[in-house]
Amino acid sequence: MQTLLRRSYIYIAGLILLIGASCAIMRTPEGGPKDFTPPKVVSSNPGLNSVHFDKKSVALNFDEFIDLKDVHQNFIISPPFNKRVVPKLRNNSRQLYIEFEEDLLPNTTYTLSFGNAIVDLHEGNPLPNFTFTFSTGNVIDSLSLTGRVVDALTQMPDKESMYVMLYKKFNDTIPRKTLPAFVTKTNAKGWFTIPHVYADSFMIFALKDANMNMKFDQPGEKIAFSDTAVVLNASYYQRPDTAAKPIVYSDSITIDSIDLYKGKKSQIDLFFFTEEHNRPNFLEYLRNQPNQFTLMFELPPDSMSLELLNPKPAIDRWFISDNTLRSDTMNYWITDTTVMNRDSLLVKLNYMALDSMDKPYLKSDTVKMIYKRPVSKAKRSALAKVVPKLSIASSTSRKSEVDLNDHVFFEASMPVQTFDKSRMGLYMKEDTLQLPVAFDISRDSVHLRRFNLGFKLDVNREYSFVYDTMAFKSIYGQYNDSSAIEFKTRNDDYYGKINLMLANTRGPMIVQLLDEKGGLVSQKFVNADGLIVFDYASPGKYGLKVIYDTNNNKKWDTGNWSLRQQPEHTEIYSGEVSVRSNWEVDVRWELGKK
Repeated sequence: MQTLLRRSYIYIAGLILLIGASCAIMRTPEGGPKDFTPPKVVSSNPGLNSVHFDKKSVALNFDEFIDLKDVHQNFIISPPFNKRVVPKLRNNSRQLYIEFEEDLLPNTTYTLSFGNAIVDLHEGNPLPNFTFTFSTGNVIDSLSLTGRVVDALTQMPDKESMYVMLYKKFNDTIPRKTLPAFVTKTNAKGWFTIPHVYADSFMIFALKDANMNMKFDQPGEKIAFSDTAVVLNASYYQRPDTAAKPIVYSDSITIDSIDLYKGKKSQIDLFFFTEEHNRPNFLEYLRNQPNQFTLMFELPPDSMSLELLNPKPAIDRWFISDNTLRSDTMNYWITDTTVMNRDSLLVKLNYMALDSMDKPYLKSDTVKMIYKRPVSKAKRSALAKVVPKLSIASSTSRKSEVDLNDHVFFEASMPVQTFDKSRMGLYMKEDTLQLPVAFDISRDSVHLRRFNLGFKLDVNREYSFVYDTMAFKSIYGQYNDSSAIEFKTRNDDYYGKINLMLANTRGPMIVQLLDEKGGLVSQKFVNADGLIVFDYASPGKYGLKVIYDTNNNKKWDTGNWSLRQQPEHTEIYSGEVSVRSNWEVDVRWELGKK
Protein backbone atom coordinates (compact mmCIF):
# COMPACT_ATOMS: atom_id res chain seq x y z
CA MET A 1 0.00 0.00 0.00
CA GLN A 2 2.81 2.41 0.91
CA THR A 3 4.53 1.54 -2.36
CA LEU A 4 1.36 2.35 -4.28
CA LEU A 5 0.94 5.67 -2.45
CA ARG A 6 4.61 6.54 -3.10
CA ARG A 7 4.17 5.86 -6.83
CA SER A 8 1.03 8.02 -6.86
CA TYR A 9 2.88 10.92 -5.23
CA ILE A 10 5.71 10.63 -7.77
CA TYR A 11 3.22 10.58 -10.67
CA ILE A 12 1.36 13.66 -9.37
CA ALA A 13 4.62 15.54 -8.71
CA GLY A 14 5.83 14.80 -12.23
CA LEU A 15 2.55 15.97 -13.69
CA ILE A 16 2.80 19.22 -11.74
CA LEU A 17 6.36 19.75 -13.02
CA LEU A 18 5.27 19.18 -16.62
CA ILE A 19 2.39 21.62 -16.26
CA GLY A 20 4.70 24.18 -14.67
CA ALA A 21 7.31 23.80 -17.39
CA SER A 22 4.76 24.25 -20.12
CA CYS A 23 3.48 27.37 -18.42
CA ALA A 24 7.02 28.76 -18.27
CA ILE A 25 7.59 28.51 -22.02
CA MET A 26 7.47 32.02 -23.59
CA ARG A 27 5.37 32.13 -26.73
CA THR A 28 4.74 34.93 -29.16
CA PRO A 29 1.09 35.96 -28.88
CA GLU A 30 -0.92 35.06 -31.93
CA GLY A 31 -3.38 37.37 -33.65
CA GLY A 32 -4.14 40.96 -32.72
CA PRO A 33 -2.97 44.21 -34.37
CA LYS A 34 0.63 44.50 -35.53
CA ASP A 35 2.97 46.47 -33.28
CA PHE A 36 4.37 49.60 -34.98
CA THR A 37 5.76 51.21 -31.84
CA PRO A 38 9.56 51.63 -31.71
CA PRO A 39 11.57 50.93 -28.54
CA LYS A 40 11.75 53.63 -25.89
CA VAL A 41 14.56 54.60 -23.53
CA VAL A 42 13.24 54.34 -19.98
CA SER A 43 16.47 55.18 -18.16
CA SER A 44 20.15 55.80 -18.81
CA ASN A 45 23.43 56.19 -17.02
CA PRO A 46 24.32 59.01 -17.35
CA GLY A 47 21.10 60.87 -18.03
CA LEU A 48 20.46 62.57 -21.34
CA ASN A 49 22.40 65.87 -21.65
CA SER A 50 24.39 65.17 -18.48
CA VAL A 51 27.39 67.38 -17.72
CA HIS A 52 30.66 66.70 -15.87
CA PHE A 53 30.67 63.16 -17.27
CA ASP A 54 33.78 61.28 -16.10
CA LYS A 55 32.89 57.60 -16.65
CA LYS A 56 34.16 55.07 -19.21
CA SER A 57 30.79 53.80 -20.38
CA VAL A 58 27.17 54.66 -21.19
CA ALA A 59 24.18 52.37 -20.53
CA LEU A 60 20.75 52.86 -22.12
CA ASN A 61 17.80 50.83 -20.81
CA PHE A 62 14.75 50.16 -22.99
CA ASP A 63 11.12 49.24 -22.38
CA GLU A 64 11.39 46.07 -24.50
CA PHE A 65 13.88 43.66 -26.02
CA ILE A 66 15.94 45.32 -28.76
CA ASP A 67 18.33 44.34 -31.51
CA LEU A 68 21.01 46.19 -33.50
CA LYS A 69 20.76 46.46 -37.28
CA ASP A 70 23.72 47.53 -39.45
CA VAL A 71 25.27 49.14 -36.41
CA HIS A 72 28.71 49.58 -38.06
CA GLN A 73 27.12 51.67 -40.83
CA ASN A 74 24.70 53.59 -38.59
CA PHE A 75 26.53 54.33 -35.35
CA ILE A 76 29.00 57.21 -35.06
CA ILE A 77 30.38 59.30 -32.20
CA SER A 78 31.18 62.99 -32.52
CA PRO A 79 33.96 63.85 -31.81
CA PRO A 80 35.23 60.46 -33.06
CA PHE A 81 37.72 58.16 -31.37
CA ASN A 82 40.85 56.72 -32.96
CA LYS A 83 39.58 53.21 -32.23
CA ARG A 84 36.09 52.26 -33.36
CA VAL A 85 33.52 52.07 -30.55
CA VAL A 86 30.94 49.30 -30.96
CA PRO A 87 27.67 49.28 -28.93
CA LYS A 88 26.75 45.97 -27.31
CA LEU A 89 23.54 44.41 -25.96
CA ARG A 90 23.31 43.39 -22.29
CA ASN A 91 20.74 42.25 -19.71
CA ASN A 92 18.74 39.99 -22.01
CA SER A 93 18.83 42.58 -24.85
CA ARG A 94 17.05 45.31 -22.91
CA GLN A 95 20.19 47.37 -22.34
CA LEU A 96 22.54 49.02 -24.82
CA TYR A 97 26.07 49.35 -23.46
CA ILE A 98 28.79 51.59 -24.94
CA GLU A 99 32.29 51.37 -23.49
CA PHE A 100 35.10 53.86 -24.24
CA GLU A 101 38.61 52.45 -24.43
CA GLU A 102 40.18 55.91 -24.87
CA ASP A 103 40.15 58.92 -22.58
CA LEU A 104 37.43 61.46 -23.32
CA LEU A 105 38.43 65.03 -24.12
CA PRO A 106 37.89 67.62 -21.38
CA ASN A 107 35.13 70.23 -21.72
CA THR A 108 33.69 68.48 -24.74
CA THR A 109 30.14 67.67 -25.77
CA TYR A 110 29.81 64.13 -27.15
CA THR A 111 26.98 63.06 -29.43
CA LEU A 112 26.24 59.35 -29.94
CA SER A 113 24.24 58.97 -33.17
CA PHE A 114 22.60 55.60 -33.76
CA GLY A 115 20.76 56.39 -36.98
CA ASN A 116 18.18 53.62 -37.40
CA ALA A 117 20.32 50.89 -35.85
CA ILE A 118 18.11 50.32 -32.78
CA VAL A 119 15.08 48.13 -33.54
CA ASP A 120 12.70 46.12 -31.40
CA LEU A 121 13.49 42.43 -31.32
CA HIS A 122 10.24 40.94 -32.58
CA GLU A 123 8.83 43.40 -35.16
CA GLY A 124 12.04 45.18 -36.22
CA ASN A 125 10.49 48.63 -35.65
CA PRO A 126 13.38 51.17 -35.69
CA LEU A 127 13.95 53.97 -33.23
CA PRO A 128 14.62 56.59 -35.95
CA ASN A 129 17.63 58.92 -35.86
CA PHE A 130 18.21 58.39 -32.14
CA THR A 131 21.00 60.46 -30.56
CA PHE A 132 22.33 60.60 -27.01
CA THR A 133 24.36 63.54 -25.71
CA PHE A 134 26.52 64.25 -22.69
CA SER A 135 29.37 66.61 -21.82
CA THR A 136 32.65 66.25 -19.97
CA GLY A 137 32.44 69.97 -19.16
CA ASN A 138 29.83 72.08 -17.46
CA VAL A 139 27.71 72.90 -20.54
CA ILE A 140 26.12 71.16 -23.52
CA ASP A 141 27.30 72.97 -26.66
CA SER A 142 24.22 74.14 -28.53
CA LEU A 143 25.20 75.35 -32.00
CA SER A 144 24.08 73.28 -34.96
CA LEU A 145 24.87 73.24 -38.70
CA THR A 146 22.35 71.89 -41.23
CA GLY A 147 23.14 71.43 -44.92
CA ARG A 148 22.97 69.22 -47.96
CA VAL A 149 25.53 67.29 -50.04
CA VAL A 150 24.74 66.46 -53.68
CA ASP A 151 26.59 65.29 -56.79
CA ALA A 152 28.24 68.25 -58.53
CA LEU A 153 27.27 66.93 -61.97
CA THR A 154 23.79 65.46 -61.43
CA GLN A 155 22.64 67.44 -58.35
CA MET A 156 21.52 64.09 -56.85
CA PRO A 157 22.50 62.81 -53.37
CA ASP A 158 24.50 59.68 -52.64
CA LYS A 159 21.88 57.38 -51.13
CA GLU A 160 24.46 55.33 -49.23
CA SER A 161 25.40 58.38 -47.11
CA MET A 162 28.61 60.37 -46.75
CA TYR A 163 30.56 61.64 -43.78
CA VAL A 164 30.37 65.40 -43.19
CA MET A 165 33.21 66.62 -40.97
CA LEU A 166 34.36 69.83 -39.29
CA TYR A 167 38.05 70.52 -38.63
CA LYS A 168 39.74 73.15 -36.49
CA LYS A 169 42.84 73.39 -38.73
CA PHE A 170 43.02 74.52 -42.34
CA ASN A 171 45.37 72.78 -44.78
CA ASP A 172 45.16 70.10 -47.46
CA THR A 173 46.72 67.33 -45.34
CA ILE A 174 44.18 67.61 -42.50
CA PRO A 175 41.39 65.42 -43.99
CA ARG A 176 44.01 62.96 -45.22
CA LYS A 177 45.71 62.38 -41.87
CA THR A 178 43.58 63.80 -39.04
CA LEU A 179 40.26 62.84 -37.47
CA PRO A 180 37.66 65.62 -37.47
CA ALA A 181 36.54 67.67 -34.50
CA PHE A 182 32.89 66.87 -35.34
CA VAL A 183 31.31 64.34 -37.66
CA THR A 184 27.88 63.25 -38.90
CA LYS A 185 26.37 61.41 -41.88
CA THR A 186 24.04 62.43 -44.69
CA ASN A 187 20.67 60.76 -45.12
CA ALA A 188 19.29 59.27 -48.35
CA LYS A 189 18.33 62.75 -49.59
CA GLY A 190 21.74 64.24 -48.88
CA TRP A 191 20.70 66.21 -45.77
CA PHE A 192 22.84 66.36 -42.64
CA THR A 193 22.94 68.07 -39.26
CA ILE A 194 26.04 68.46 -37.08
CA PRO A 195 24.62 69.18 -33.60
CA HIS A 196 26.20 70.36 -30.34
CA VAL A 197 29.04 72.43 -31.80
CA TYR A 198 30.74 75.35 -30.05
CA ALA A 199 31.25 78.80 -31.57
CA ASP A 200 34.34 78.94 -33.79
CA SER A 201 35.58 78.81 -37.40
CA PHE A 202 35.81 75.42 -39.05
CA MET A 203 36.88 73.80 -42.29
CA ILE A 204 34.08 71.57 -43.64
CA PHE A 205 34.75 68.45 -45.70
CA ALA A 206 32.44 65.68 -46.96
CA LEU A 207 33.72 62.19 -47.76
CA LYS A 208 32.37 58.92 -49.20
CA ASP A 209 34.74 56.83 -47.11
CA ALA A 210 35.85 53.64 -48.85
CA ASN A 211 37.70 52.11 -45.87
CA MET A 212 35.60 53.64 -43.04
CA ASN A 213 38.46 55.44 -41.28
CA MET A 214 37.15 59.01 -41.74
CA LYS A 215 40.23 59.97 -43.76
CA PHE A 216 40.58 60.95 -47.41
CA ASP A 217 43.28 58.39 -48.15
CA GLN A 218 41.90 56.20 -50.95
CA PRO A 219 41.90 56.89 -54.70
CA GLY A 220 38.41 57.36 -56.08
CA GLU A 221 36.78 58.49 -52.82
CA LYS A 222 34.05 61.08 -53.40
CA ILE A 223 34.67 64.40 -51.65
CA ALA A 224 33.16 67.85 -51.25
CA PHE A 225 34.42 70.98 -49.53
CA SER A 226 33.65 74.65 -49.05
CA ASP A 227 35.84 77.41 -50.47
CA THR A 228 35.48 79.40 -47.26
CA ALA A 229 35.52 78.68 -43.55
CA VAL A 230 32.27 77.94 -41.75
CA VAL A 231 31.92 80.51 -38.96
CA LEU A 232 29.50 79.27 -36.30
CA ASN A 233 28.07 81.90 -33.99
CA ALA A 234 24.90 82.62 -32.02
CA SER A 235 22.80 82.60 -35.19
CA TYR A 236 23.38 78.83 -35.38
CA TYR A 237 21.89 78.24 -31.90
CA GLN A 238 19.57 75.26 -31.48
CA ARG A 239 17.79 74.55 -28.21
CA PRO A 240 19.08 71.20 -26.88
CA ASP A 241 16.55 68.39 -26.74
CA THR A 242 15.57 67.38 -23.23
CA ALA A 243 13.67 64.29 -24.31
CA ALA A 244 13.20 62.13 -27.36
CA LYS A 245 10.44 63.35 -29.68
CA PRO A 246 7.75 60.69 -30.01
CA ILE A 247 6.65 59.59 -33.49
CA VAL A 248 3.16 58.14 -33.91
CA TYR A 249 3.37 55.05 -36.11
CA SER A 250 0.68 53.32 -38.10
CA ASP A 251 0.57 50.79 -40.88
CA SER A 252 0.76 53.67 -43.38
CA ILE A 253 3.86 55.28 -41.89
CA THR A 254 7.29 53.76 -42.36
CA ILE A 255 10.75 54.90 -41.40
CA ASP A 256 11.47 55.86 -45.02
CA SER A 257 8.50 58.24 -45.09
CA ILE A 258 9.67 60.28 -42.08
CA ASP A 259 11.29 63.50 -43.35
CA LEU A 260 13.02 65.19 -40.42
CA TYR A 261 14.24 68.00 -42.72
CA LYS A 262 10.87 68.96 -44.18
CA GLY A 263 10.53 72.74 -44.10
CA LYS A 264 14.15 73.27 -43.05
CA LYS A 265 16.54 75.49 -44.98
CA SER A 266 20.05 74.43 -45.85
CA GLN A 267 22.71 76.57 -44.21
CA ILE A 268 25.42 75.25 -46.53
CA ASP A 269 25.40 73.28 -49.79
CA LEU A 270 28.30 71.03 -50.74
CA PHE A 271 28.87 69.44 -54.16
CA PHE A 272 30.74 66.15 -54.23
CA PHE A 273 32.98 64.84 -57.00
CA THR A 274 35.73 62.33 -57.66
CA GLU A 275 39.17 63.70 -58.41
CA GLU A 276 40.99 62.83 -61.59
CA HIS A 277 44.27 61.35 -60.50
CA ASN A 278 46.83 58.89 -61.71
CA ARG A 279 46.77 55.97 -59.29
CA PRO A 280 45.56 53.32 -61.74
CA ASN A 281 46.07 50.10 -59.80
CA PHE A 282 45.97 47.03 -62.03
CA LEU A 283 43.03 44.74 -61.17
CA GLU A 284 42.88 41.76 -63.53
CA TYR A 285 43.07 40.54 -67.12
CA LEU A 286 40.78 38.57 -69.45
CA ARG A 287 41.94 36.36 -72.30
CA ASN A 288 38.88 34.58 -73.67
CA GLN A 289 40.28 34.45 -77.20
CA PRO A 290 43.82 33.49 -78.22
CA ASN A 291 44.26 36.68 -80.26
CA GLN A 292 42.77 39.16 -77.81
CA PHE A 293 43.17 40.19 -74.15
CA THR A 294 41.76 42.87 -71.87
CA LEU A 295 43.45 44.72 -69.01
CA MET A 296 41.30 46.19 -66.25
CA PHE A 297 42.44 48.97 -63.90
CA GLU A 298 40.93 50.65 -60.89
CA LEU A 299 41.28 53.99 -62.72
CA PRO A 300 42.30 54.91 -66.28
CA PRO A 301 46.10 55.14 -66.68
CA ASP A 302 47.55 58.18 -68.47
CA SER A 303 49.92 56.09 -70.58
CA MET A 304 50.62 52.42 -71.15
CA SER A 305 53.37 50.35 -72.73
CA LEU A 306 53.54 46.55 -72.94
CA GLU A 307 56.68 44.42 -72.99
CA LEU A 308 56.30 40.75 -73.92
CA LEU A 309 58.83 38.80 -71.83
CA ASN A 310 57.88 35.30 -72.97
CA PRO A 311 57.69 34.30 -75.76
CA LYS A 312 59.81 36.83 -77.57
CA PRO A 313 57.70 38.35 -80.38
CA ALA A 314 58.75 37.90 -84.01
CA ILE A 315 57.77 41.50 -84.81
CA ASP A 316 58.21 44.69 -82.80
CA ARG A 317 54.56 45.70 -83.02
CA TRP A 318 52.95 42.47 -81.82
CA PHE A 319 49.61 44.01 -80.79
CA ILE A 320 47.08 46.74 -81.68
CA SER A 321 45.32 48.72 -78.98
CA ASP A 322 41.56 49.12 -79.10
CA ASN A 323 41.63 52.33 -77.05
CA THR A 324 42.07 55.92 -78.18
CA LEU A 325 40.52 57.46 -75.03
CA ARG A 326 41.54 57.02 -71.41
CA SER A 327 39.66 54.06 -70.02
CA ASP A 328 39.91 51.72 -67.05
CA THR A 329 39.27 48.78 -69.41
CA MET A 330 41.81 48.40 -72.22
CA ASN A 331 41.50 45.96 -75.13
CA TYR A 332 44.44 44.61 -77.13
CA TRP A 333 44.59 42.51 -80.31
CA ILE A 334 47.60 40.27 -80.93
CA THR A 335 48.98 40.52 -84.47
CA ASP A 336 51.90 38.09 -84.14
CA THR A 337 50.69 34.54 -84.94
CA THR A 338 53.52 33.01 -82.90
CA VAL A 339 52.34 34.90 -79.85
CA MET A 340 48.62 34.27 -80.30
CA ASN A 341 49.22 30.50 -80.59
CA ARG A 342 50.84 30.42 -77.14
CA ASP A 343 48.51 29.51 -74.29
CA SER A 344 50.67 31.38 -71.77
CA LEU A 345 52.02 34.92 -72.15
CA LEU A 346 54.26 36.77 -69.71
CA VAL A 347 53.65 40.51 -70.18
CA LYS A 348 55.18 43.47 -68.35
CA LEU A 349 52.85 46.48 -67.99
CA ASN A 350 54.48 49.91 -67.67
CA TYR A 351 52.31 52.92 -66.81
CA MET A 352 52.55 56.25 -65.01
CA ALA A 353 51.25 56.42 -61.45
CA LEU A 354 51.53 58.64 -58.37
CA ASP A 355 53.24 57.78 -55.11
CA SER A 356 51.88 58.61 -51.65
CA MET A 357 53.25 62.15 -52.03
CA ASP A 358 51.45 62.60 -55.37
CA LYS A 359 54.74 62.50 -57.28
CA PRO A 360 54.67 60.69 -60.66
CA TYR A 361 56.69 57.56 -61.22
CA LEU A 362 56.79 54.67 -63.70
CA LYS A 363 54.98 51.69 -62.24
CA SER A 364 55.35 48.14 -63.55
CA ASP A 365 53.30 44.97 -63.14
CA THR A 366 54.19 41.60 -64.62
CA VAL A 367 51.16 39.53 -65.61
CA LYS A 368 50.98 35.90 -66.71
CA MET A 369 48.07 35.63 -69.13
CA ILE A 370 46.59 32.17 -69.66
CA TYR A 371 44.27 31.15 -72.48
CA LYS A 372 42.30 28.02 -71.62
CA ARG A 373 41.52 26.12 -74.79
CA PRO A 374 38.32 24.03 -75.07
CA VAL A 375 38.62 20.50 -73.75
CA SER A 376 36.35 18.74 -76.27
CA LYS A 377 37.78 17.68 -79.64
CA ALA A 378 34.79 19.17 -81.46
CA LYS A 379 35.41 22.62 -80.03
CA ARG A 380 39.13 22.31 -80.65
CA SER A 381 38.40 21.45 -84.29
CA ALA A 382 36.10 24.45 -84.60
CA LEU A 383 38.94 26.62 -83.34
CA ALA A 384 41.56 25.08 -85.57
CA LYS A 385 41.93 28.53 -87.07
CA VAL A 386 43.00 30.75 -84.24
CA VAL A 387 41.09 33.82 -85.42
CA PRO A 388 37.29 33.58 -85.78
CA LYS A 389 35.28 35.04 -88.66
CA LEU A 390 34.96 38.81 -88.96
CA SER A 391 31.43 39.98 -88.11
CA ILE A 392 29.79 43.39 -88.38
CA ALA A 393 27.17 44.67 -85.93
CA SER A 394 24.91 47.67 -86.50
CA SER A 395 23.80 50.36 -84.08
CA THR A 396 20.28 49.56 -85.30
CA SER A 397 18.54 46.23 -85.01
CA ARG A 398 16.90 44.84 -88.12
CA LYS A 399 13.87 46.86 -89.26
CA SER A 400 14.28 49.20 -86.27
CA GLU A 401 13.24 52.84 -86.21
CA VAL A 402 15.92 55.52 -86.27
CA ASP A 403 15.33 59.04 -84.94
CA LEU A 404 15.99 61.82 -87.40
CA ASN A 405 18.68 63.33 -85.18
CA ASP A 406 20.49 59.99 -84.73
CA HIS A 407 23.32 58.62 -86.83
CA VAL A 408 23.89 55.05 -87.99
CA PHE A 409 27.17 53.27 -87.32
CA PHE A 410 28.66 49.77 -87.56
CA GLU A 411 31.15 48.02 -85.32
CA ALA A 412 33.47 45.21 -86.35
CA SER A 413 34.21 42.25 -84.07
CA MET A 414 37.96 42.90 -84.50
CA PRO A 415 40.16 45.70 -85.89
CA VAL A 416 39.65 46.33 -89.61
CA GLN A 417 42.65 46.80 -91.88
CA THR A 418 40.82 47.92 -95.03
CA PHE A 419 37.26 48.42 -96.26
CA ASP A 420 35.88 48.69 -99.79
CA LYS A 421 33.04 51.18 -100.27
CA SER A 422 32.36 49.78 -103.77
CA ARG A 423 31.07 46.60 -102.13
CA MET A 424 28.50 48.55 -100.09
CA GLY A 425 25.25 50.23 -101.00
CA LEU A 426 22.58 52.33 -99.31
CA TYR A 427 19.06 52.19 -100.73
CA MET A 428 15.77 53.91 -100.01
CA LYS A 429 12.49 52.17 -100.71
CA GLU A 430 10.16 54.01 -103.09
CA ASP A 431 7.02 51.92 -103.74
CA THR A 432 8.51 48.69 -105.12
CA LEU A 433 11.81 50.27 -106.12
CA GLN A 434 15.10 50.43 -104.22
CA LEU A 435 16.62 53.83 -105.03
CA PRO A 436 20.35 54.30 -104.35
CA VAL A 437 21.27 56.98 -101.79
CA ALA A 438 24.59 58.81 -101.72
CA PHE A 439 26.52 58.10 -98.53
CA ASP A 440 29.94 58.27 -96.91
CA ILE A 441 31.52 55.75 -94.57
CA SER A 442 34.42 56.68 -92.31
CA ARG A 443 36.36 55.33 -89.39
CA ASP A 444 35.35 56.73 -86.04
CA SER A 445 37.99 58.99 -84.50
CA VAL A 446 37.46 57.53 -81.02
CA HIS A 447 36.42 53.89 -81.38
CA LEU A 448 38.93 51.81 -83.36
CA ARG A 449 36.43 49.24 -84.67
CA ARG A 450 33.54 51.63 -85.39
CA PHE A 451 32.49 53.02 -88.80
CA ASN A 452 30.07 55.91 -89.20
CA LEU A 453 27.54 55.98 -92.04
CA GLY A 454 27.07 59.53 -93.28
CA PHE A 455 23.93 60.60 -95.13
CA LYS A 456 20.88 62.79 -94.61
CA LEU A 457 17.93 60.92 -93.14
CA ASP A 458 14.58 61.68 -94.74
CA VAL A 459 11.27 61.44 -92.93
CA ASN A 460 8.98 58.42 -93.16
CA ARG A 461 11.38 56.30 -95.21
CA GLU A 462 12.60 52.72 -95.26
CA TYR A 463 16.33 52.19 -95.82
CA SER A 464 18.52 49.20 -96.52
CA PHE A 465 22.30 49.18 -96.15
CA VAL A 466 23.93 46.27 -97.94
CA TYR A 467 27.54 45.14 -97.71
CA ASP A 468 28.89 42.27 -99.79
CA THR A 469 31.40 39.61 -98.90
CA MET A 470 34.90 41.08 -98.57
CA ALA A 471 33.61 44.61 -97.89
CA PHE A 472 35.68 44.62 -94.68
CA LYS A 473 39.04 42.96 -94.12
CA SER A 474 40.41 42.43 -90.61
CA ILE A 475 44.02 42.80 -89.53
CA TYR A 476 44.16 38.98 -89.62
CA GLY A 477 43.07 38.77 -93.27
CA GLN A 478 39.55 37.62 -92.38
CA TYR A 479 36.56 38.91 -94.39
CA ASN A 480 32.94 39.48 -93.48
CA ASP A 481 29.93 37.64 -94.85
CA SER A 482 27.43 39.57 -96.95
CA SER A 483 24.51 41.05 -95.05
CA ALA A 484 21.85 43.76 -95.14
CA ILE A 485 20.60 46.04 -92.38
CA GLU A 486 17.11 47.50 -92.70
CA PHE A 487 15.83 50.48 -90.76
CA LYS A 488 13.24 53.20 -91.14
CA THR A 489 12.42 56.71 -90.03
CA ARG A 490 9.18 58.07 -88.66
CA ASN A 491 7.09 60.86 -90.13
CA ASP A 492 8.10 64.30 -88.92
CA ASP A 493 4.70 64.85 -87.29
CA TYR A 494 5.63 62.15 -84.76
CA TYR A 495 8.19 64.50 -83.21
CA GLY A 496 7.87 67.63 -81.14
CA LYS A 497 10.12 70.64 -80.77
CA ILE A 498 11.50 72.41 -77.69
CA ASN A 499 12.14 76.14 -78.00
CA LEU A 500 14.29 77.07 -74.99
CA MET A 501 14.79 80.78 -74.30
CA LEU A 502 17.83 81.04 -72.04
CA ALA A 503 18.38 84.14 -69.91
CA ASN A 504 21.11 85.33 -67.52
CA THR A 505 23.85 83.33 -69.26
CA ARG A 506 27.30 83.69 -67.70
CA GLY A 507 30.18 82.72 -69.95
CA PRO A 508 30.48 79.54 -72.04
CA MET A 509 27.90 76.93 -71.13
CA ILE A 510 26.74 73.46 -72.15
CA VAL A 511 22.95 73.15 -72.31
CA GLN A 512 21.79 69.53 -72.09
CA LEU A 513 18.45 67.89 -72.83
CA LEU A 514 17.94 64.86 -70.57
CA ASP A 515 15.50 61.95 -70.66
CA GLU A 516 13.37 60.88 -67.67
CA LYS A 517 16.23 58.83 -66.22
CA GLY A 518 18.75 61.67 -66.53
CA GLY A 519 20.44 60.29 -69.64
CA LEU A 520 21.83 62.71 -72.22
CA VAL A 521 19.60 63.14 -75.30
CA SER A 522 21.20 66.18 -76.91
CA GLN A 523 23.40 69.13 -75.99
CA LYS A 524 24.20 72.61 -77.31
CA PHE A 525 27.17 74.93 -76.66
CA VAL A 526 26.26 78.56 -76.00
CA ASN A 527 27.95 81.78 -74.87
CA ALA A 528 25.05 84.23 -74.67
CA ASP A 529 21.35 84.56 -73.97
CA GLY A 530 19.02 83.54 -76.74
CA LEU A 531 16.89 80.84 -78.31
CA ILE A 532 18.04 77.20 -78.29
CA VAL A 533 16.05 74.71 -80.37
CA PHE A 534 15.90 70.96 -79.70
CA ASP A 535 14.08 69.57 -82.71
CA TYR A 536 12.96 66.04 -83.54
CA ALA A 537 12.27 65.32 -79.86
CA SER A 538 10.32 62.10 -79.35
CA PRO A 539 7.11 62.37 -77.27
CA GLY A 540 7.88 62.11 -73.58
CA LYS A 541 9.11 63.99 -70.54
CA TYR A 542 12.49 65.72 -70.45
CA GLY A 543 14.76 67.61 -68.09
CA LEU A 544 17.23 70.42 -68.73
CA LYS A 545 20.69 70.95 -67.29
CA VAL A 546 23.32 73.65 -67.71
CA ILE A 547 27.05 73.09 -67.18
CA TYR A 548 29.05 76.26 -66.59
CA ASP A 549 31.97 75.40 -68.87
CA THR A 550 34.49 77.70 -67.21
CA ASN A 551 37.49 76.67 -69.32
CA ASN A 552 35.42 76.35 -72.52
CA ASN A 553 36.63 72.83 -73.30
CA LYS A 554 33.15 71.52 -74.19
CA LYS A 555 32.98 69.08 -71.26
CA TRP A 556 32.33 69.00 -67.50
CA ASP A 557 35.49 69.12 -65.37
CA THR A 558 35.81 67.68 -61.90
CA GLY A 559 37.50 69.34 -58.91
CA ASN A 560 40.77 68.92 -57.02
CA TRP A 561 41.23 69.16 -53.25
CA SER A 562 44.95 69.93 -53.21
CA LEU A 563 44.46 72.79 -55.68
CA ARG A 564 41.27 73.94 -53.90
CA GLN A 565 39.56 73.64 -57.26
CA GLN A 566 35.81 73.15 -57.23
CA PRO A 567 34.11 71.07 -59.96
CA GLU A 568 32.43 73.05 -62.69
CA HIS A 569 29.05 74.23 -61.47
CA THR A 570 25.83 72.79 -62.88
CA GLU A 571 22.24 73.93 -62.69
CA ILE A 572 19.10 71.85 -63.13
CA TYR A 573 15.85 73.24 -64.53
CA SER A 574 13.25 72.98 -61.77
CA GLY A 575 10.35 72.17 -64.06
CA GLU A 576 9.53 69.32 -66.40
CA VAL A 577 9.35 69.62 -70.18
CA SER A 578 6.57 67.51 -71.69
CA VAL A 579 6.75 66.93 -75.45
CA ARG A 580 3.85 65.78 -77.61
CA SER A 581 3.81 64.75 -81.26
CA ASN A 582 3.56 67.58 -83.79
CA TRP A 583 3.74 70.16 -81.02
CA GLU A 584 6.15 72.93 -80.06
CA VAL A 585 6.97 73.62 -76.43
CA ASP A 586 8.19 77.08 -75.40
CA VAL A 587 10.35 77.16 -72.27
CA ARG A 588 11.91 80.20 -70.61
CA TRP A 589 14.73 79.56 -68.17
CA GLU A 590 16.32 82.37 -66.22
CA LEU A 591 19.48 80.93 -64.76
CA GLY A 592 20.30 81.51 -61.12
CA LYS A 593 16.65 81.42 -60.05
CA LYS A 594 15.08 78.44 -58.29
